[in-house]
Amino acid sequence: MDQRHSVTTHLLALFPLSELDRSNRLLVDYLLNTPSATELFAHDPEEMVELAGRIRAQADRTALSKTLVTFQKKMGADAAGVAAARLLVDPATPVVTAGQQSGLLTGPLYTIYKAMTVINVAHRLAERIGRPVVPVFWVGADDDDRGEADHCGCWDQQYAIHQLHYPELAGSSGQIIGNLPAGNFAEQVLEQVESLISGLPFAGETMQMLRETQLASENMGEWFCRLMARLFSAQGMVICDPRLPEIRQLSAEVLYREIAAPLRTTDLVNERAHELQRRGYRPQLTKPADACNFFKLNETRQRVTYRDGLFHVEGQAYSKDDLHELITQQPEQWMPNAVLRPVVQEYLLGSTLFVSGPNELGYWAELHPVFQALGVEMPPVMPRGAMTLAPAGIARLIQHWQLSPLELLYDYDQVRYNLLAAQQPESVERGFTRARAETERLLADLSQSISRVDSTLAQSVLAANQRMLNELERLERKTLKAIERQSTEQTARLERVRKTLFPWRGLQERTLNIFCLLARYGPDLLTHLTDLLDGEEGRHLFVEL
Repeated sequence: MDQRHSVTTHLLALFPLSELDRSNRLLVDYLLNTPSATELFAHDPEEMVELAGRIRAQADRTALSKTLVTFQKKMGADAAGVAAARLLVDPATPVVTAGQQSGLLTGPLYTIYKAMTVINVAHRLAERIGRPVVPVFWVGADDDDRGEADHCGCWDQQYAIHQLHYPELAGSSGQIIGNLPAGNFAEQVLEQVESLISGLPFAGETMQMLRETQLASENMGEWFCRLMARLFSAQGMVICDPRLPEIRQLSAEVLYREIAAPLRTTDLVNERAHELQRRGYRPQLTKPADACNFFKLNETRQRVTYRDGLFHVEGQAYSKDDLHELITQQPEQWMPNAVLRPVVQEYLLGSTLFVSGPNELGYWAELHPVFQALGVEMPPVMPRGAMTLAPAGIARLIQHWQLSPLELLYDYDQVRYNLLAAQQPESVERGFTRARAETERLLADLSQSISRVDSTLAQSVLAANQRMLNELERLERKTLKAIERQSTEQTARLERVRKTLFPWRGLQERTLNIFCLLARYGPDLLTHLTDLLDGEEGRHLFVEL
């Protein structure tokens, strides 16, 4: 019997993103439009309409477009994604950008929500200005934080979450994420996935997509790009991988500007970090005083420092001119760090808007002086939308208990206490105490009456009294066991709800992967969720599936 059915969604609750991360004061203030936060940035997101007619990429967009068209085709993108890449040849074509490191199987859902947000914003902006706007997804395949990118969560058929892992022994220590080998190591990941989703309505199609893209990919970065293209290129999203030699070559100008004024951007970032602290915010970026904001890539990322008038890397010292020549000759061996990566991105794309994650906002808050120093326009920054997904059974329990989902995140013990208290009314205990007292009183009165008639029957009354008290005690024990059983079941249900919405007591979007959802609900789910997120930038939705 075919278990497929049309996916439906229902909004359960809606909160500002800051309600899900109350410790992020910068995010709280930014969403409230507080000057102490917003004045750290170059533009307000509301300016994107005006900026769409003004901001231009500094890089050769003809060369960029040609490179990205070829790359979209190689990644198996839909015709809409290829056509969008072609639009970039026109320097006046506005761009909306988001980015994320290349996580396993696209990583947790926050990557998916970024892509959905950048597509929605680009489409809305296009309607407002009356011409195409290209959504671009910048792939952080040259990051080396393997511990953040080599795992994700997957629901099994009963919605229990399991951790998927890229093999620990694969690749080499310090290797950038995008260059980790696919092949048999990726196949081991797929075996984990298949064991969990087998039997779900759309498991066959899901595994086919995963295997087709895996077999065509040499490394994990390429696999990520192929998956993102399969999921989102039909909506016109363009994938940009900075590891492409042509992209490295086009990016070299930013590195030239960096080495022309050694450590200037490092000083600016550290000064801005102190400013954030002064305003009560937690800085995301601080750099050693001699650290340059780019790496040499030689299997692993090698730090570049500057001291005594020379650049130092891998035990070698270089003058400005020597390093400039090296970058010109071998641009693929040089890459920006977290400080320069956004500048490189905007030098190439000239975005009208950048879609950030809640914590990523903190990185960008430190970068305005860096953009200015390097002569690149910093775009407005808009926090993405987000969701927590609740299967129908979980949603029914939340509604039955009349709970706010955030109570399960922040006040779980109080919720549990309240539910158990409702299951164990004091009236039960009081009722049995009253019944025992009333039984003894009634039988004592009866004993006096009977004794006046026949004194020998008094002993029978005492025996009857004891039998009735014993029966009440037995009934009380059975009642208390029933209450305990119901309480245990209630606690188990409550814990199941929490694990589904907040696995490992964290946000679902930081763990759960999209493909276990597609295996259950089918490809139409992407469209439904994208539509739900439209216009909800800076908000977190709780959605019933």
